[in-house]
Amino acid sequence: MNMPRREVLVFASIGEIISRKGSQMDQGGFCKKGLFVIKKVSEILTARIRREGKCVVEQRLVLVVLLLLWLTNGWVIEKMEENHNHTLVYPGQIFRLGSHQQISDEVKAIVGNLQWSGLGPTQISDVIVKIFNGQQNVGVSEAKLKSFIKRNERHMGMEDYQSVLTYFDSIRVKDLGFIYSINLAKNGMLRGFFWVDSRVWSSYQVFGDVVVFDTTYKRNRYRWPFGPFKGVNNHRQSIIVGCGLVANETKESFEWFFRAWLNAMGNKAQDAIITDECTSIIPTMTSVFPNAVHRFCSWDVAKHAQEHLGPIWYRNHDFKMDWSQCIYRTWTEEQFLIRWEAMMVKYNLKGNSWSSDKFAQREHWVPCYLRKQFFEGMSSTQRSEGLNSYFQGYFKGTMTLYKFVK
Repeated sequence: MNMPRREVLVFASIGEIISRKGSQMDQGGFCKKGLFVIKKVSEILTARIRREGKCVVEQRLVLVVLLLLWLTNGWVIEKMEENHNHTLVYPGQIFRLGSHQQISDEVKAIVGNLQWSGLGPTQISDVIVKIFNGQQNVGVSEAKLKSFIKRNERHMGMEDYQSVLTYFDSIRVKDLGFIYSINLAKNGMLRGFFWVDSRVWSSYQVFGDVVVFDTTYKRNRYRWPFGPFKGVNNHRQSIIVGCGLVANETKESFEWFFRAWLNAMGNKAQDAIITDECTSIIPTMTSVFPNAVHRFCSWDVAKHAQEHLGPIWYRNHDFKMDWSQCIYRTWTEEQFLIRWEAMMVKYNLKGNSWSSDKFAQREHWVPCYLRKQFFEGMSSTQRSEGLNSYFQGYFKGTMTLYKFVK
């Protein structure tokens, strides 16, 4: 009796079955053979033993094969359903299927080049879609492309970060007074770093009575604020007494930054510091520099006054004169309080939230409250702006952290 030959396909994993199934698709991505129903070999073996009405010889042959396979507990195809149980995908939308989404080496190379040029994820995605004349020709969906761009950005950032650390270590070999500190997030990502060399440290010991700090300069590919500490030497020249970069302008970032600087300077705090009106900086002053006099940049206060009091500032000429008299031509605290109250009543500013906040912070920006402290003749961060203009000739918005530091 000739028995029909029965072929049993064995697979080590489901992934292998799916791979074999994928090979049965046409160029348009449509199934030719239908949908496989997959079961574990051990389950099929149990089911075969319980079946009746089969040829004994065939059953024995199958049982022998399945028994051998059951020992490794692999996978077999028990049956195949010819009819589709789902709506077929249109040919132009096949790239949205997870099994068909592959980022080509060409796309990866273009993404890398665009990231080095300083473009963001959305800009890069738009450029690639235009280059390939449509999302369907890119090979992946917009969401998956942006996800890859962000992953690649993190990878490039880690390489950049390692390059900075290697550079710092090489400097420390040559300059034993070189000090640097890094701030890492819980996930291991870099959040900021600070550095000073021996020359900067020596300058601060002599000219560190008053320092100016601001983070308005952000010319690097990550848009990280650059925070230099600046002072004035005996020739009235601006000097840098420490600098660093932070990933964002939050209270936690500034607190770490200021503590790193204070530690590098041997815990010798300055007598006075001038900063912008940054809401994240104000609360850190008390905790990190409790004995230092904190002054707001006068130019910054005037700019914000024009923004928040615009209608009165520009339409009423008398208000500017009263403001100037109250702020800059008042010599005692008592006189300031009387003039401020009169100005609030005259221009109906009693309920103005910005005016109330400024009054509560008057010790940080009104000159009559700061006359007892030596400020090297400075009342603003204007010297920082001059240094920023100097930096602008050397730094570009596409620079990596490594090139920026170097």
